[in-house]
Amino acid sequence: MMNKIINFRLAFLFVLLPFCVFSQIKKYENIDAKALAIKYLNSIEAISDEINSFAKTNEEKTRAMFVWITNNIAYDTKAFFSGNYPEPDVKITLKNKKAVCEGYCLLFKTFCDLNKIPCITMNGYSKGVGYSPGKSFSNTDHTWNIAKIGEEWKLIESTWGAGYVTSTGFEKQFFDQYFFANPEKFILNHLPADPMWQLLSCEVPLYMFEKDTNSLKNFLENKKCVVSQNPKISDYYALDSINRFRVFNENAYAYNPKNEDGLVQLSFIYTKFAYDNIQILNRLDKNSDKSKTTKLATDAKQFLLKAQEYIKKVKSKESYFQQSVSMQNQVIPQNMEYIDWFLNKK
Repeated sequence: MMNKIINFRLAFLFVLLPFCVFSQIKKYENIDAKALAIKYLNSIEAISDEINSFAKTNEEKTRAMFVWITNNIAYDTKAFFSGNYPEPDVKITLKNKKAVCEGYCLLFKTFCDLNKIPCITMNGYSKGVGYSPGKSFSNTDHTWNIAKIGEEWKLIESTWGAGYVTSTGFEKQFFDQYFFANPEKFILNHLPADPMWQLLSCEVPLYMFEKDTNSLKNFLENKKCVVSQNPKISDYYALDSINRFRVFNENAYAYNPKNEDGLVQLSFIYTKFAYDNIQILNRLDKNSDKSKTTKLATDAKQFLLKAQEYIKKVKSKESYFQQSVSMQNQVIPQNMEYIDWFLNKK
């Protein structure tokens, strides 16, 4: 029941900001040439080995992977326009040579994981295909990566770095500004679901992101918003993966209560916490410390109550949400019944 805990509706930009990138391209000229010379490989491990043969620092490695991905992976416009998104899988992406944003992100993150480079996949809101000023955002529609290079987290958007989508398909074009993107410019068309990851000294509220670009630029200027690493990030990244996912969704829902994806994820997360406690209880023998078993059961009940509280707030009629609500309305009472029996038994 826990396999389906992430659902992203995706978007892709077709109008891009003008930029000046000659200095950055020159800086990475040697790395880029070697990355572009790597023959097409169907193994992320083999690609990593090739990159590591010439890239020595984490900055060089992430740059080489960004260049390799944007040069070799096309955007899957058929999946995008049909709404039939494939499950992200590195092997499938490399085999098909195309992906939507989740596939790009997973490929990049897997490379980072192989090289022990701290990296997360960020989901959020984007001003892509179908966007018009004033659009109201509810659930997230896009993903990108954020990698830690030295002591700083850097924005990496390989999907938009690879090209752009038109009404007729995908146009391949390298956009260098999406490698180590400037947060002050990135925020104009990318808003992370958790505002901690805006990497700015001020927090841009959702309603301001929903306004036109000039209004958002004026907001940033008036607030004297500059690039800044949020001190909360260190504590967040120190958590285990499930608790990072919990904190992320709690922050995302607090930031945007219209984000019902966050409600579903939180309901699943707390159900999992309860299930983990139940599994421990089932493995304990009858001579186990009663105070320990009682705490496990009591905590499990509180987790289930939280899961129930979140799922009750879901109002969307979309099939994904309705299926999630239906599932939780069966699973939560079943587990609650077991916990109540356990707590009341002599």
